[in-house]
Amino acid sequence: MPTFAYTALDHSGQRTRGVCESADMRAAAEELRARRLFVIELRRNSSSAGEGRTRRTFMAALGFLDRQIGAATTKERIQFLRQMSLMLRSGVPLLKALDVFAAQCPRPSLGRSVQRVSQRISRGESFSAALAQERRLLPPLAIKMISVGETIGELDDILHRLADQLQRQAELRSTLLVSLTYPALLVLITVAVAVFLVTQVVPKFAHVLANRNLAMPRPMQYLISTSETVQAHGLHALYGLLALAAIAFVLSRISVTRYWLDR
Repeated sequence: MPTFAYTALDHSGQRTRGVCESADMRAAAEELRARRLFVIELRRNSSSAGEGRTRRTFMAALGFLDRQIGAATTKERIQFLRQMSLMLRSGVPLLKALDVFAAQCPRPSLGRSVQRVSQRISRGESFSAALAQERRLLPPLAIKMISVGETIGELDDILHRLADQLQRQAELRSTLLVSLTYPALLVLITVAVAVFLVTQVVPKFAHVLANRNLAMPRPMQYLISTSETVQAHGLHALYGLLALAAIAFVLSRISVTRYWLDR
């Protein structure tokens, strides 16, 4: 039966490590929960040095990806700010509050990001400076406000206000998305119907009229010409639109372009 090494918190909040035997990782986690342990880390013991090296390489690559693209969602940011504010108001030290949040974090990449913040604070950096190095965790404005909170001694209140602000922004974004869903759906259906008519219906009418040698009105001629153009170059036009969308997305991620658009 395979063995699993675990790191967990007991009922008093103390960190404990050990090894257990189970059929698989899920069974091992259930067994530890039955012992009233909160699992922080659970991994299968490697049977060879090669497996250990492979795992270390994989974890290093995963850590690099965490730092580069492991952006926290708005919900996770609100949860982080609220829990930190609550624990600091309750008298929990900052390092302890960070460790507790990292241990209970539902997403491993976010937990590792918070752990790195805790490690930097242990080396003597301020909370805001440690957060600034995790660029995907909080936006720059939030980090500036946290720096102000550290200076004036009201960090818990600043964290609470930031959570409220992010909550309001999320609710506004949700309202806008709901409001835009119906018109966006109408536009999508309209475009789909127009494409179907131009590519499927109009060519059949054109074939019937051509066989009967009937004179076609000018609007019908324009419509048939449009249909022939779409059939001949429709894929090229689609690729062009996708390329333009990709370029617009890339430009929207560049600060200079965003400033220009906002201006």
